[in-house]
Amino acid sequence: MVFLRISKQEHLRRIERVKGELARRRLDALYLTSPARISYLTGYPFLSGSRPFGLLIPRNDDLTIIIPKLEESHLRDRDPAGVSEIVAYWEYPGTPDPLDIIVRTFKRKKLQTKRVGVDSVTLPDVAGCRGGSIADKLPSAHLIPSRDIVDKMRLTKSEEELRLFKEAAKWGNLAHAFLQESIRPGLSEIEISAKATYCATTAMLKTLGPEYEPFGLVWYPAWARFKAGPRTAYTHGLLVNRRVERNDPVETAAEGMIGGYSNHLERTMYVGKPSGKFRKYFSVMRRMQDTAISFCRPGVKCSDVHKEALRVVKKAGLDASKMIHHRSGHGIGVEHFEAPYLVDGDETTLAPGMVFTVEPGLYLNGYSCFRHCDTVAVTEDGCEVMDYYPRELEDLMIA
Repeated sequence: MVFLRISKQEHLRRIERVKGELARRRLDALYLTSPARISYLTGYPFLSGSRPFGLLIPRNDDLTIIIPKLEESHLRDRDPAGVSEIVAYWEYPGTPDPLDIIVRTFKRKKLQTKRVGVDSVTLPDVAGCRGGSIADKLPSAHLIPSRDIVDKMRLTKSEEELRLFKEAAKWGNLAHAFLQESIRPGLSEIEISAKATYCATTAMLKTLGPEYEPFGLVWYPAWARFKAGPRTAYTHGLLVNRRVERNDPVETAAEGMIGGYSNHLERTMYVGKPSGKFRKYFSVMRRMQDTAISFCRPGVKCSDVHKEALRVVKKAGLDASKMIHHRSGHGIGVEHFEAPYLVDGDETTLAPGMVFTVEPGLYLNGYSCFRHCDTVAVTEDGCEVMDYYPRELEDLMIA
């Protein structure tokens, strides 16, 4: 049977780790406002980030979750791990003010003069926000920035998380296969992307059955998209209703989503027969990514992975300052972008269980980008590339 979500037992273990860290830091509680951090601990997939959420984790008591009323029935059905009390407020903005309800909960738990770790003391910055903070309302409390308690846990993935990544990669790679099969001159980027996404999603749902859910506000469990022509040189260019032409460079992306975890796969392709110029830059990009992946191993610093990719560019006689527009990769987990980052300035040491996108790229304005991306997990003796789509140019040429 396919593994589809993190077990409740693992969520409870995560909560116990948090409580152990509270004891070590002599904190009486931890208060979290980030939906991603709350979901990581409890297993509840929040559907909206436009209203305040809160998770209060006392060191020696069960958890209290603070949510908007519209989430209450869904949350009760989910029975999130470790949560014994649900505090639901009417609306935000609304009466009573959700901030007052949060403060009342602190006082009811006798935390108004205690040492409480927090990831934020303010309400979310959304339209209609009235401002204010817990610190203003609880002047006698010792509120200590502690977002790192959960974020450090998220750096290294468990065996259950790695299983979800690998399953997601299967469907992201399938979506990409449908995409490559569908790209033809004369067809629209949007039309082709929609077709590939539909085909992959349909196959995925038929295979995984009714127990599958994407876990969160995700419209397509498996998707693929691309852009073609000179617009590929835009690092984050959006889809347009442009028709594919012969001799177009193509930049693709595809993902699958399982239990809240996704892979991220990208390829640089070509419609027709590539020129010598295209082959030259493609070859440099391949060496960049191969080098970066080879340095994804325990004991290496994140910054060094990026520096090694840059060395490939300089050795090829290219100007990295003009052709490199971004880092070589980033962590990925319950959020698509997570720490640590493969870039200068991040001195985090790689360790087994860390998962990254590895995606160094070259950009030639008005011509093309050259970027492959693969999802890579650091292992005890190196790394495992969880995406397996072909990477050679001969396999990525579209007739």
